[in-house]
Amino acid sequence: MRRVTVSGQLGELCRGRGDGLQIFLQRGGARWLVFTAGAAILGNFAYGLGLGGARSLVMGLMVGVKLPLVIFLTLAVNALLNALLAGALGTGLGGRQTLRLLTLPFGLMGMILLGLAPVAWFLAWHAPAADGDDYKIWYPAFLLLHTVGIALAGILAHRQILPQVRALAVTRARGTLVFFVWLAGNLFVGAQLTWLFRPYFGSPGLPVQFLRDHPLEGNFYEAVLHSLRAIF
Repeated sequence: MRRVTVSGQLGELCRGRGDGLQIFLQRGGARWLVFTAGAAILGNFAYGLGLGGARSLVMGLMVGVKLPLVIFLTLAVNALLNALLAGALGTGLGGRQTLRLLTLPFGLMGMILLGLAPVAWFLAWHAPAADGDDYKIWYPAFLLLHTVGIALAGILAHRQILPQVRALAVTRARGTLVFFVWLAGNLFVGAQLTWLFRPYFGSPGLPVQFLRDHPLEGNFYEAVLHSLRAIF
């Protein structure tokens, strides 16, 4: 089996190739986990800096901290549940395999967001003035664009582990089933945690702050519908 050196790990993670990911799943220890976590932190911080930078540098730095936090909380919340689901669905996947399989997509997602970070910075740089009429349309469009972008990054990152899940499961069908259950759970929990840790670029007229005064009010899906109504 081909050995991946430390210097080549970043390239393997960016490419998401099956052989490199297979080495991680079979041989990966604490070093690979630390490396994957570092990739997730770097990519999410860089993207968050541009996302919040549309409002101010302070907001950008706060969002750069919050996005990695949301990622790791999503993994923490779903880790035990997904391991139990893998057992309940008869996939034959153990707890350690499940953890490695679920850690990989977050590192891959970080690399995708790192590549998209210049786009986030560009949009932030060209944001209209908050007190102008253009901002009323730009703001919900900006929210939806980043929501879709982050969701797609997560889906594409998870897609890279689908062959490994199928190969490690007892049958291909059970591997496919547990993969989509994991993906749905991560998207659902991640979306709601994202809502709880708002704001990310600051609503018009509200002050810059790390968390809202009443974070439990409303939910992620109501916010998306509200933005669609504001645009159309």
